[in-house]
Amino acid sequence: MIADREIIQERLADAKKYLDKCREQDRRLEWHYCRRIARGTERQVNVGSGTVNKLTASSDGQAFLANLSPRDGAYSLRLFSAENLAPLATLSSAGRNTSLSPSGKYAGLVFGEALQLHQGTDGKLLQKFPGGVCSAFAAQGQVLAVGGRRELNHMGPIREVNLYRLEAGAEEGKLRPIHTLEKLPYPVAAIAFGANENQLFILSAEQYDTSSFSSFGTFGSLGKPKSSLGIKYRWEIHIWDRVRREAHSVASGDSSLSWDYLAGSQDGTFLISGNSGLTGMSEWKAFRGGKNAAGMDEAVPQPGEPFATLQATPCQAFALSTDGRRLAHANYQ
Repeated sequence: MIADREIIQERLADAKKYLDKCREQDRRLEWHYCRRIARGTERQVNVGSGTVNKLTASSDGQAFLANLSPRDGAYSLRLFSAENLAPLATLSSAGRNTSLSPSGKYAGLVFGEALQLHQGTDGKLLQKFPGGVCSAFAAQGQVLAVGGRRELNHMGPIREVNLYRLEAGAEEGKLRPIHTLEKLPYPVAAIAFGANENQLFILSAEQYDTSSFSSFGTFGSLGKPKSSLGIKYRWEIHIWDRVRREAHSVASGDSSLSWDYLAGSQDGTFLISGNSGLTGMSEWKAFRGGKNAAGMDEAVPQPGEPFATLQATPCQAFALSTDGRRLAHANYQ
């Protein structure tokens, strides 16, 4: 981004000119971030007493969701406008694995044994997805992906990802099923859209060996092991091409920690996945996305440690720039 180069050289006036030339449809999180730096202002919002333990930003940078842990124990989620920091809505129930559509119009969160879809304007609950463990909105906000599992009589759990179209107009807020992807190798842990609504990255993983400890959460419910000793996991990343209606594996491996995070750059060229570090340890791998000789999507593991500090410090949350070249992350401190 040219404006970013101007900011680094401290030519803020020139940076503003380039930012103003950017098309409206291309003004996403990185654009808003650079604009605030170019304006030379830093603003804060008072969310009350307690702790903000997670922030989720919309893909267009217009809204963010704060997961609050107040001292009185009344957990909640609060939605704010990134433009003027005005509160937009409050959700009474705290949730994990939150996702946010552009402008904060819809919010997805996991609460209890279900994924909930809320309306961002007033926090109204629109729908519940039993067994849902994660969700993601496409960049344009018209497609919602929900990953989870459901029981099918005595045949065991079905691990699946469902795609829904968010209706507009008179049917606004209603969901129309588009497609279901089943037969994933392991329970779904995280999902992220790639360059458009037709490309979806899926992380699935499970524990397959334990010799010393038996008190741990299953990966299907996104539990965290109390210790990594004697516990092993296998993970796999798939890319789902909705146009071709097919998904294929692009990366797999074993790990000593439960992989529960997946993020992709908005242009679909970079992926990072691993353990969130909530157990006091972290484990990450980076992948460069693209096409192979046969024209199929691929994710090539990157050598070395492209973001070395992720290994040095337990990471609670992160966000990638549009091109995947920069990463912001936070720990408990």
